[in-house]
Amino acid sequence: MATSVAGVDVGGDRKGFHIVILRGQRIVACTRVRDPEAVRSLCGQFHVHTVAVDAPSSWAPPHGPREAERALRRLGLRYFLTPSEERARQSRFYDWMQNGLRLYKVLGKEYPLVCPGMNAGEAACCFETFPHAVASVVLGRPERWHEKWAERRRALELVGVLSPLNLRNQDEVDAALCAAMAWLWQRGQAILLGDSAGGYIVLPSVQTPDG
Repeated sequence: MATSVAGVDVGGDRKGFHIVILRGQRIVACTRVRDPEAVRSLCGQFHVHTVAVDAPSSWAPPHGPREAERALRRLGLRYFLTPSEERARQSRFYDWMQNGLRLYKVLGKEYPLVCPGMNAGEAACCFETFPHAVASVVLGRPERWHEKWAERRRALELVGVLSPLNLRNQDEVDAALCAAMAWLWQRGQAILLGDSAGGYIVLPSVQTPDG
């Protein structure tokens, strides 16, 4: 049986978490849940091995951006600047990032964060990824931001994701792209950007699985 992997798009308290689970390249679950424990429970139900999350795994250090985000900039990719923890406390806008960090904490025992030297397919793990960057690498160029719905669906097609379910909105598409990144990680087709201080972002190492 093919290994199951999951992708999670993180929102604020009202939106919660959109999760897509792949078995091989086929979507076998696509739903929204309200709290991190429900994500963990669903991963257990489907025997998920790897979880990819669209949310920062660490606050920025006080002195500036995380190294992972500097790396995205060097690649010419757009990114959302993660604030320091102190700055995040000053605005409700960053509640979704707080939810992401709560999710990593809940997943932590069964799915520790990826780090350099961790071999894909051996220990279960989770990691941060970024749908815009994943789609851009798969497409071989920066995605057109104003067409991201079509661009990200095209990236899923290029990765070979087969879906018996309709992806109904951008959050589900983004969760599916995260799941596709988890699948690529399982195949050893991934790179880590960043450092231990600010956390790592995982991106594809090739344009398509057959590229």
